[in-house]
Amino acid sequence: MRLRPTCLLLAFVLLTVARPALAWNRPGHMVVGAIAYDVLAKDHPKALAAALAALRQHPQYDDVLAKRLEAVPEADRDRYLFMVAARWADDVRDKPEYHHGPWHYVDVPYVPPAEAKRVKPPEVDPNGDHLLTALKANEAILRAADADPKAKAVAVCWVMHLVGDAHQPLHAVSLYAERYPEGDRGGNSFHVRAEAGGSVLNLHSLWDGLILGSQTYRDAANAATELRNRPAFSPDKLKRALAERDPKKWVQESYHLAIDVVYRRGDLRGSTDRSDGPVLPGDYLPAAKAVAERRVVLAGYRLAAELDAAFGK
Repeated sequence: MRLRPTCLLLAFVLLTVARPALAWNRPGHMVVGAIAYDVLAKDHPKALAAALAALRQHPQYDDVLAKRLEAVPEADRDRYLFMVAARWADDVRDKPEYHHGPWHYVDVPYVPPAEAKRVKPPEVDPNGDHLLTALKANEAILRAADADPKAKAVAVCWVMHLVGDAHQPLHAVSLYAERYPEGDRGGNSFHVRAEAGGSVLNLHSLWDGLILGSQTYRDAANAATELRNRPAFSPDKLKRALAERDPKKWVQESYHLAIDVVYRRGDLRGSTDRSDGPVLPGDYLPAAKAVAERRVVLAGYRLAAELDAAFGK
C-alpha cells in the first residue's frame, strides 16, 4: 500500500521530534549552512575563502571540527565545515565556556485576543541577553579589524547559528495565556499529539524536526540542494524577502508566522500536561512543513549575505 504524503510526513515527525528542543534540529542548521556555502561558492568565492580561513582558526578546530570532516571525501570537506559550524552552538551546550542558552531565542510575547484581559506579559528588553543582541555582538566581532582570530572564528559559528535560529518561528515568541501566565517558552510547554493515540510532544520539538531527521553529511547536503533547486525558492522568487537585511525584521517575520501558522491565532489547542495533549488538526503538519522549508532557505540565503558583508571586502 502506498502511503499518502500526509501520512509520510506524520511518520517523519514522530520519528524525529523525540529530542531536546534546540533551534531547528542539528540537521536543520546543517541545511542552512550548506545553502549558504553553495550561494557563496557560486556568487562570492572571495568571501567564502575568507570565511573558511576564519573557521580554521577556531579553538576547537583540530580537536572537534576537523575530526568530523574526516568522515567525508576531501572534495566535500569545505562544504561540510560550513554545515558543522552552523550546528556548533548546539553541539557545545555542555561546554560552559561556549554555551549561551538565552542567545538562541527572543521571547516576544503573544497574547491571543481572547486572553488579552487575563494576562499581562513582560516586555522584551531591547538590550537584554537574547538572540538579537547576541547576533549584533557577534557581527561586530566579525567586522572588527583587530579581533582575535580565535574569537572571530567562534563569532562566525554563532552568526551562522543565530541567523538560522532567527528564522524558526518558535524562537521568536512565547505564548501568554491564563494557562501560561509565565509564557509557554516558545512552545516547549505546549503539548500536543500528531495523531490519535500517538506520543505526546511539544510544539517546539515538532517544529525543530520538520526539516530533516538525519545528521549525515550526505542527507543534509542533498536536502539543501533539493530545496535550493525548487523553482519557488529561486533567488528571483524570493527577491523581495532577500532584500530585507535587518535581523529584527527576520524575527518579526518569525513572530507573525508563529501567530498565524504555529498557534493559529490562538485557536490551536494544546496542553500544559507533558503526558497528555490534544491531536493536531489534519492539515497542520503539511502547512507547518511548508513554512519551515521556506524559512530554512531564506536563512541560508540571508546567511550568505551576512558572511559576504563580513568577509567579501
